Amino acid sequence: MECIVRAYRVKPREIHFLRFILEACDGLAVQTTLDARAGLVAIACPPDRVQELDGILADLSREMDITPADKDKNP
Repeated sequence: MECIVRAYRVKPREIHFLRFILEACDGLAVQTTLDARAGLVAIACPPDRVQELDGILADLSREMDITPADKDKNP
């Protein structure tokens, strides 16, 4: 299955919370922790559900720090 993968930064203590929220939205996305200490995660999502994911992340950003990771700073 083709997926869109994006990297985000969150507070390290919020990595699990974000994963639980995404898992609750059946088939929406899969989160992978890239660097737990830095709070760097990757989120893979099917192309037809990207808009839904963006809406959820926008809502979550009102409650927690979640920002797109700067790809130039990460290998």
